[in-house]
Amino acid sequence: MAEASEQSVEEAGRTREIDPLVKEWEKRLWDLANAITGFTLAQSLLSAYKFGDDSFRSNFKTACMIYGIIAALAIVTGLELFAVAYCRSAALKLLRGGDAAQEALSRELWIGVTRGRFAAVVLFALAPLAGLLGILWQIHG
Repeated sequence: MAEASEQSVEEAGRTREIDPLVKEWEKRLWDLANAITGFTLAQSLLSAYKFGDDSFRSNFKTACMIYGIIAALAIVTGLELFAVAYCRSAALKLLRGGDAAQEALSRELWIGVTRGRFAAVVLFALAPLAGLLGILWQIHG
């Protein structure tokens, strides 16, 4: 993404540089979306580790408590997906009105990478969900 954004764009026989401020904000939004996705990975790894500990799992005593935590997990995952989508939307708004070829390239790249980030966020939410469902299974099993 950074390479594509930093390249000059050929426009009507002359080279036009993208505004440095637009490039900077696009980079910041890219980094923010990466940080959100990285946070979900860290959250997933920590929960997978903690759910492997019997003393941690023993804190979950009722099914009602687990259902509440599952609902909270769904809300947090939804907010993470929204934040990643908003980063993409804001970056694409920054690029509007500039060079059409550069805008198309950035749009294609942002959309593709955002889909991957969505998949990662959902995948990383599965570890805590699996741990909670395992405890729920023990309670009802």
